[in-house]
Amino acid sequence: MGSRRAAESGAGGVGLLVSLLLHHPEIGTLRFDPRHQRLRFRFLVTRQVSDAEFTGLRRRLSDALEVYYRLVGQPAGVCRLTRHLYGEVTDLEISRDVASLSAGEVGLIIALVQEACGDHLVTDAEGEAPPIEGRSELIGELLAGLRQKPAASPLIALREEGRVLVFHK
Repeated sequence: MGSRRAAESGAGGVGLLVSLLLHHPEIGTLRFDPRHQRLRFRFLVTRQVSDAEFTGLRRRLSDALEVYYRLVGQPAGVCRLTRHLYGEVTDLEISRDVASLSAGEVGLIIALVQEACGDHLVTDAEGEAPPIEGRSELIGELLAGLRQKPAASPLIALREEGRVLVFHK
């Protein structure tokens, strides 16, 4: 699939959000902010993530992304990790600028969150798409399409009963 076709089928980011949620059941919700050109990944954890754990995850994420971007020869972009505690549930949000985000980095971010949260990370195995060859390339092309033709309004993608829903805010 060429970049032009991916951009056209991505419908201003909808295709990217759907693909990411279908292929990464660990992601709870995704938000695209066209004003700041950022994608926000939200993960739910069924326990409180302590201050020490959160600080450790933030450090590992920063270090891993720095090494990743050195290896691929690109400057690292904006990455923010925030945490919200709701009783015994923790909401982790990772905000990344779309300009430097890559499919490989998405996989790295998810692996680090999985490692930090273990079995407490909420996943939607019911809504997971079967693995497809070239998934990383497809996500890369959809990211390129979003950079070329960003959505005009904010987008929110979430899961509900095994389906992916995308809303224009």
